[in-house]
Amino acid sequence: MILMIPKSGITLMTNFEKLFDQALNNLTALANEYASDVVYLFCDKYGLRLDSFDENWCFYFVRSKGNAKYPGELVPAIEEYLKTGEFPEEYDYYCKEEVESHLEFLKTLPDEFWKQLEEIKAVENRLCKHENNISIFNNYIDSYGDNDVDEDEDEDGFYMAPVTLIVGVEQLKLSDLFYKGKTVKELFIEFGSHLNKDKDHIITFVIGDFIVPDDTQVRSGETVRCIIESPCLE
Repeated sequence: MILMIPKSGITLMTNFEKLFDQALNNLTALANEYASDVVYLFCDKYGLRLDSFDENWCFYFVRSKGNAKYPGELVPAIEEYLKTGEFPEEYDYYCKEEVESHLEFLKTLPDEFWKQLEEIKAVENRLCKHENNISIFNNYIDSYGDNDVDEDEDEDGFYMAPVTLIVGVEQLKLSDLFYKGKTVKELFIEFGSHLNKDKDHIITFVIGDFIVPDDTQVRSGETVRCIIESPCLE
């Protein structure tokens, strides 16, 4: 690195802002290429839709009226459950019921399906999270496969995106089976212990940039952050 030392002090000749912009642009271009060559083809092959938001790429079977093959998010852990009957703890409380109710359909999916899903999720983890699992890059690839779905309707098997609950750095995604018709307060009372045992000291709820009342009903795809008095738990 070349340094020039004028009277006013040290000036760096290297434009790091420009270098970081270029690096991020290159990464975005690579992610889009990967999406077109791998992810979207995977969706088309198996009739999936992809929701890309926050630090997760969430896959679902496309649902239309009268056709709900499997309503929950597809995660590689489901394959292990099909083989062993055991679900990882982080999925058990909101995913196991859906898996069991659609067990026969899930068993028809070929090994190649689960292999591809696991490979894609591994790339997602590499792209969207650093070593401490805190999101640093969001929405590198676009959502896909939602042309046949009306997200404003939720009856008769129409698709609803998951709702995300956040306390501190912990988060939990819930399908519509668990959040539909419930208020933010009801959701954190029911599921808050999975994120934070200190749920009795909630100060407020935030959706987007706005503080919302306790009786606000969540909507498809929203992220709800809960602010508590102390992040220190027993």
